[in-house]
Amino acid sequence: MNINFIHYLLAVATLLIGNLVSAQMVKKPSLPSSNAPSTEEVTDSLPNNSGDTLRLPIANAAGFDAPISYNAKDSIVYDITNEKIYLYGTAKVEQGKILLTANEIKIDNTNKLMTAQPTLDSLGKARGTPHFTEGEHQFEADQITYNFETKKGKIQQLVTKEGEGYLVGEKVKKNAENDMFIKDASYTTCDLDHPHFKIAVDKVKVVPDKLIVSGPAQLIIEDVPTPLVLPFGIFPVQKSQTSGLIFPSYGYSPQRGYNFQGLGYYFGGGEKFDISFTTDIFTNGTWGLHNDIRYKKRYKYGGNISLNYMNERDNDYISTKFQILRRFAIRWNHSQDAKARPYSKFSADVNVGSTDYNRSYLVSNNNVLTNTLQSAVTYSKTIPYSLFSYTIQARQNQNTNTRIIDLTLPNFNLSMSRWLPFKRKEQIGKLRWYEQIGMTYSLDAQARASIPDSLFFSQKLIDTLQYGMRHQANLNANVNLLKYFTFTPTLSFTDAIYTKTIRKTWDTLLVQTLAASGEYVTDTVEKEVSYFENGLAQNIRINGGVSLGTKLFGRLNFRKGKVKTIRHEMTPNVGMNFSPDYTTNSWGYYRSYLKPKTNSTYDTIKYTIFDNSLYGTAGSGPQAALTFGISSNLQMK
Repeated sequence: MNINFIHYLLAVATLLIGNLVSAQMVKKPSLPSSNAPSTEEVTDSLPNNSGDTLRLPIANAAGFDAPISYNAKDSIVYDITNEKIYLYGTAKVEQGKILLTANEIKIDNTNKLMTAQPTLDSLGKARGTPHFTEGEHQFEADQITYNFETKKGKIQQLVTKEGEGYLVGEKVKKNAENDMFIKDASYTTCDLDHPHFKIAVDKVKVVPDKLIVSGPAQLIIEDVPTPLVLPFGIFPVQKSQTSGLIFPSYGYSPQRGYNFQGLGYYFGGGEKFDISFTTDIFTNGTWGLHNDIRYKKRYKYGGNISLNYMNERDNDYISTKFQILRRFAIRWNHSQDAKARPYSKFSADVNVGSTDYNRSYLVSNNNVLTNTLQSAVTYSKTIPYSLFSYTIQARQNQNTNTRIIDLTLPNFNLSMSRWLPFKRKEQIGKLRWYEQIGMTYSLDAQARASIPDSLFFSQKLIDTLQYGMRHQANLNANVNLLKYFTFTPTLSFTDAIYTKTIRKTWDTLLVQTLAASGEYVTDTVEKEVSYFENGLAQNIRINGGVSLGTKLFGRLNFRKGKVKTIRHEMTPNVGMNFSPDYTTNSWGYYRSYLKPKTNSTYDTIKYTIFDNSLYGTAGSGPQAALTFGISSNLQMK
């Protein structure tokens, strides 16, 4: 709570002194003095645009950082003999960021008191409740009384917003140090005049911008007291970031025993970052460490990093045999302000860890039902004043049921917008047919692996990585033919390059099985065997096609009735696509092996060396297709 009465004291004191000096000068004119404060000219007329508003003279507020202004919608009465000022009807006193409004404000210079209160209408309802505002802080009260000599004050029925809730006090006193003492207070997040629920406190002390100390507190729901009671409360309310200890929560788990969770230290690094270190301790020997880092640069980027490690002792309380289970979880979220870099963007959403970490330590329906952990780190950039843009991305997909991790690290993609290579720089007349030939290009490169999570940090991950790169170029054009037809030729070229290819053979393997007698029995099994062969290999694919289309329109108009027009549009299209035979030996994409059929005969099994590759494989034979279609669109008005 930040209720700064000092500012208001200075404003009221200056207001009072200024009006006293001005009033005396008006009633008993004296010769001007060079040391006397300057004054405004007194006016006894009412401005036409302000209703019954009277502006009294006021001295310059020397030493203040902002001028003081005041007005009242109804009237302003000045009692020179008793040194009192009365502001009636939507009275307002303003100085800098401080604003006090009420239906009636009284300033008593003799007793050094200022009083703000509402007035009652004919039905006995209060109008113009005193409202105090200073910057972002504001409160309302039934009555405000303040002694600007002793710097003490009283407030009746205080209502102020603190965080996401409201603090209400029946009686409030303020001392010279700005400390507030509240009697019969309550706190609630309900914004109704009569809240559905609240926490009632007998006494509260508020040290502005430092802390709130309360006595016994009780939860009340629908005016019914509940047995939920706290003996006392201490709540820091410092605005500035402060480092300090984090107090733990106490609990019990049947698997791990009694525990302290969340014990640690918080370090406030300012506006740009903060760090918290916490630990969990269980009586069965299990312990955990957690590190949360939050960072933000205004108008640039922001994010958080969470590192978690648990060392679990899996045993009962009697047995001396136990097993140590080590689990971890890493979370990283990063976002970039869209206006920070208009041509590039970096984002991260990382969620990796041990397969059963969430289910063991973050027990909730969502954690139990979720069986995938997905991560992606992406950087994209559009090259200014060019046709090119590129994206670099790393992806991870972890299935906690199958315990398989699919990893793509990294994936690079370069793309080019449609380019018209034959178009003239200076266009004169209509476009020629060859100027409508356009070209698009893309380059994709990646390394990908699929591996059990138990082998993720082993040499097996490197051995199973598949590397590949693919070029794609497309040529197409839209040419008007015979005025009413659109002729579209297309040509697609794909070149995929791999560092590993598949080899298959039919082999006899020795398999050992455990017999019922307890001895191992060796048997032979014939099966297809696949293995990788290192070396660069290209998979080139060429596809072409042509299409011819037109549009036919028909319209039927009606002179009578609600339907005015029926319009019918038909778009017939015929095309042809073709690709060569990639199974011939000249391409080198297919191999074969012999599979025994009988003792003297064999079957020839053909396979492609690009089986299960990153970018697919070519077709198994020549392909040619004739396509035709028609689309229809019927409109009515």
